[in-house]
Amino acid sequence: SLVLVLRMAGTAEQLKQRGYKLVDAGDFSGALTLFRKAAEQDSENAVLRELCAQCLLQMERWDEAYLDAIQAQALDPSSFDSALTLGRAARNAGYIQEALKAFRSATTLDSSDPEAREELGEIEKLWQREVASRVGVDGLEIHESWGAAEGAGPGGVVWDCGVALGQCITAGWPLRLQGRRVLELGAGTGIAGIVAAICGAHVTMTDLPSIVPSIKANIDRNKLLMLSGGSASAEPLDWGGATPLPRARGADASAWDVIIGADLVYSADAVAPLAELLWRLGKESSPVFLMVHKSRGDSLDAEMDSTFRARGLELRKHAWPVGLDQNAGLGLVVYTARMQSG
Repeated sequence: SLVLVLRMAGTAEQLKQRGYKLVDAGDFSGALTLFRKAAEQDSENAVLRELCAQCLLQMERWDEAYLDAIQAQALDPSSFDSALTLGRAARNAGYIQEALKAFRSATTLDSSDPEAREELGEIEKLWQREVASRVGVDGLEIHESWGAAEGAGPGGVVWDCGVALGQCITAGWPLRLQGRRVLELGAGTGIAGIVAAICGAHVTMTDLPSIVPSIKANIDRNKLLMLSGGSASAEPLDWGGATPLPRARGADASAWDVIIGADLVYSADAVAPLAELLWRLGKESSPVFLMVHKSRGDSLDAEMDSTFRARGLELRKHAWPVGLDQNAGLGLVVYTARMQSG
């Protein structure tokens, strides 16, 4: 119509101002049309993309809102409004982990906003329930440490490999850990080791010294769930040999039944130190090694395989079982190996 044509004329700023008037009038569809036209004229404008996302949220078109919010955040990562809108769009679209990241970003950008802090608290509870459900442990509580302020870096976050390893443990696949002495390498938040303890294993979780306090705090949060006979502790371990090897209870330093890890090899720099550490841990006994690995390229996987084999570790690849959550296993590989002593 002529009215629509007249509305669509003008600069990006003029279109935006007209869009605001339609928003005030409750016409979110009309406003979206104007904001989209403005965004076509000014494609690098994060505010326009974020306004499109807000209109789509009001129209309950969650997935479309999420896509526009992602673009807005990419255009201006320092925008509090874009981060908050992305969090809301992701939450409403059902992408809980992405929503958590966005709300964390928003509260980092503006820690004084009470609404953002409240929404972050709500999404953290949703994420806790989702993680607990995915690993099959009701009531599991794993706190994540995000950002420089909390100091944990990548080790403070629940990653897909950790969740997948937790699923393997609760399913008793490819081996049962109940009653076994288990050492976890690169424990991060401690999710896999804590799940193993809940399933009755005696677990020592290890990571860099800066991460150990967070692991211990998560152990304390879940002590009531470990009444099935398992136990958990956390110790620092530097793969380069700066810290002593952890000792299994009532045994020498290498007498572990099982050594577990999730996403331990994410760069070539990690391959040789990990292989050397596993050899040191297993040279006087033959523990089983269980690892959930995320492939980051054929060359890295081949290097890992050959380096491990040179240290007496023949990796055996397992297909993700039909009985477990198929989404959890996407892009991941489960390995076991019997470490050769001597």
